[in-house]
Amino acid sequence: MQNDDSDDTLSREIELQATLQAERQQAALMRKALEEKERALHQLTEQCESLENVLEDREREMDHLTRKIEQVNVDLSPTHLKVAKLDSTYSDRRGDAAVDVGSLFARDDADIEGKKGFNWASLVKIGGISLILALAVGTGIMLRAQIVGVFSKLLQSTTSTVEPTPPIAPINNANTQIVVNPKPPIPQTKPHPLPTETQQHHLFVSPPIRDRLRSGGLGPKIVQLPAGKFFMGTKLIPGFLPGIEQPYHEVIITHSFYIASYETSFDEYELFAKANGIPIPNDSGFGRGNHPVINVTWNDAQKYTEWLSKETGYHYYLPSESQWEYAARAGTDTNFWWGNESKKNMTVCFMTCGSKWDSISTAPVGSFKPNPFGLFDTSGNVMEWTQDCHNLNYANAPTDGKPWLTGDCSQRIVRGGAFNKPISLARSASRFKLPTDGRFNMLGFRVARDL
Repeated sequence: MQNDDSDDTLSREIELQATLQAERQQAALMRKALEEKERALHQLTEQCESLENVLEDREREMDHLTRKIEQVNVDLSPTHLKVAKLDSTYSDRRGDAAVDVGSLFARDDADIEGKKGFNWASLVKIGGISLILALAVGTGIMLRAQIVGVFSKLLQSTTSTVEPTPPIAPINNANTQIVVNPKPPIPQTKPHPLPTETQQHHLFVSPPIRDRLRSGGLGPKIVQLPAGKFFMGTKLIPGFLPGIEQPYHEVIITHSFYIASYETSFDEYELFAKANGIPIPNDSGFGRGNHPVINVTWNDAQKYTEWLSKETGYHYYLPSESQWEYAARAGTDTNFWWGNESKKNMTVCFMTCGSKWDSISTAPVGSFKPNPFGLFDTSGNVMEWTQDCHNLNYANAPTDGKPWLTGDCSQRIVRGGAFNKPISLARSASRFKLPTDGRFNMLGFRVARDL
């Protein structure tokens, strides 16, 4: 009996081992199949990611082309209007001439039919009318030629992307200032009203100038600002604790200085980059040329001003925070230089400014109206580096226009708002801090210069 039980136990163990072995083999096969499925899924995932990257690149290219087409259409609109107006004028003159001549001929025909004999007065009149007709036809031909000429000139001016450098007479002193006839990028139909005397002293704005570069070409367009005083920051709201824009304090700008009319553009920065063999910053797909340079650190901006100083013989620098706000306010004491409320198409910001660049990209410099000092884009487009180190508020801040070079100098103050920031950050008093080694697609700078 014992032998039978042992045999049964051994038989069951053998069966169990066989079953276990079969299950292990089945599990191995399933694991292998699962690994193959995972590999296939991984390959599909990689392919999808690659296709998504290609699609994103295509979308960026399409957006860039769309913006270019929109800009060309905007640039050509004045041309189309002028040509249509000239063509209409030509058609009106031609029609008037035809009506006048036709009525005169009709009267002469009636006179001839109603009278016997030859009418010498009618002959003279007909001769005069023929002369008038010839002059009218000649005038029409000349007017048509003028239309073609005007259209050609306007088309050349709107399709040109680089402003030709004005001829400069040979000079011996490389530091001589080059005065360029001011030509605002956007025609102004009405002059911008200056602030009243209760807001600020009388503003004096000199014509923009450009300094000659020793290596050839011209530096950025700059405007001389007068010495003066203003109140910096914002007033404390009752019931609220002081913030980074307080205390509200008076600053006296003791010396006149120059500041750039525009934010530094890619075209201007590329001269520096190529001269020093350094990479041109990434434009984040927004475009280079006359778009403001972005993705530049505070140190990059400093090096640019040092290079500009060597090239011109004048001292260029990043403006102090108080110089920047003085320039941005341009004699006003409101939230923005144009008033306390946001207005459509006065700047570019996050969604609410009414421009075609809102939340999408930077706008070409000078796309909007300038402030009373003749400065463009002090509100919105890109934030701008200043000299000042970061401090929590204005307690013990300089009151003479000089930069604040104590505090946390690993971070510097930036001003002016940006295309992807709320309009509240585009206020003249708004301030922010960023690390000196930071590169951001909404951050650039403008330069200042001593007299």
